[in-house]
Amino acid sequence: MIRSWVALLLLMNLVSLSGVAAAQIGWTVQTVAVRDLREAHAEVERLRALGLAAYTEFTMLDGLQFVRVRVGCFDRETAERWAALLQGAITREAVAMPVSGALPPDVPCVVADVGFRKPASWSLVSGAGDQPTFRVEVAGYPAYLRYDGTGWRLWQAVAPAPEPIGPISFETSVRVGSVAGQPVVRDLLWGALCPGRLLASIGDVGIADQGDAIVACRVVPTP
Repeated sequence: MIRSWVALLLLMNLVSLSGVAAAQIGWTVQTVAVRDLREAHAEVERLRALGLAAYTEFTMLDGLQFVRVRVGCFDRETAERWAALLQGAITREAVAMPVSGALPPDVPCVVADVGFRKPASWSLVSGAGDQPTFRVEVAGYPAYLRYDGTGWRLWQAVAPAPEPIGPISFETSVRVGSVAGQPVVRDLLWGALCPGRLLASIGDVGIADQGDAIVACRVVPTP
């Protein structure tokens, strides 16, 4: 009985950060602030050509008007990952900052819901067209995690993975992409969503390996 509780606590700790990203939505990546509007528009076009949802925003500093060039709307962690990817490779500067002001209608808000922080042992066990399902092991205790189209679900692995509930095949708009030679999850409508290697997809959600975590990248309503 004690072992089962220990296993449950370990596994719950593995996924304890799931959903946190969605609560922190409202961050963007600022690449530059310039005085010349034409220069700002040229930078926006350059970034958009890479599949990034860039836009401009006016601000005042010491009585002078500047034009900020910003990229996207994200949860904080995703914004910081994008800033790290863009800095140096695409732009001289890239800083994650809170969104200020209204977003253009063609700039999506993206969250990366953490499925799990990667343990030493994990694997994708679902096939193409199935709900993305992973087998993980923490301190010798195995479990299954599945993204069912709405969120992550956890089962202790006392048997084969439970059968998916509901439809298991979805038409997907998510594709493999790259920015600055780095893998990203890309949507056919919205462009680049989040950094990471695409492992699976379900509808308009991309399941990505971000190196230290497996996440579900998805577009959400603008706050």
